[in-house]
Amino acid sequence: MKSGQTVGESVYNYIVEKIKTKQWVPNAKIMTEKELCRELGVSRVSVRQALDQLVAQGLLTKRQGAGTFVANIDAAGYMSSLAPLILLDKKDFISLLEVRIYLESGNVALFVQNYSEEEYDKLQYYYKEMKKSVRDISKFYIADFNFHDVIAKGTKNIFVKKISSVLNEILRMHHALLSKSIGPEIGIKYHAALLSAIKRKDSELAELLMRRHIGDALEAYKKLIVDEDK
Repeated sequence: MKSGQTVGESVYNYIVEKIKTKQWVPNAKIMTEKELCRELGVSRVSVRQALDQLVAQGLLTKRQGAGTFVANIDAAGYMSSLAPLILLDKKDFISLLEVRIYLESGNVALFVQNYSEEEYDKLQYYYKEMKKSVRDISKFYIADFNFHDVIAKGTKNIFVKKISSVLNEILRMHHALLSKSIGPEIGIKYHAALLSAIKRKDSELAELLMRRHIGDALEAYKKLIVDEDK
């Protein structure tokens, strides 16, 4: 068990790792509660709590009288389940940043055309929260996420709002990982410039700044991964 982990968390992480590394594949029956207790040297209560959490997240399924199985998440269920969030790896986050470059640069251009003063005030508020939280990444990433969420909703486009709603949990987790990985500097720099462009209603500049913002974050994250793998 890693330092700082509870017993329940260690059981949870053990099972997730088995699935992430494909040792336990979709539809496969996993170890029984008794076997997990013996393997990990923990109580049945801790095992049951971890299993229940993973069932609730959609990663495992329980079949009456048959046991517990790895869920088979089809394409339709992928976005609605919390399970994919657990299974995302470093390359998946790179792919998400690549998508965000095009999605969010378009979002901010639409936002400039449609935003209200109340929405602009919200952006200012979340930017100030980001600046106040540079030493508290957990608060920083929430403000950062909310800044981008206001832009998506402020486009007034039903499809953008729907896509953002579907992606919300993934994006929230993504902002957390990115902030912890590369720090707040890139976000602070570009959000200030974005606010200025939005205030001037310069949609072309805002779009360019958003593209550069996420592009710089992508390059910083790629470099971080390369350095970690050395």
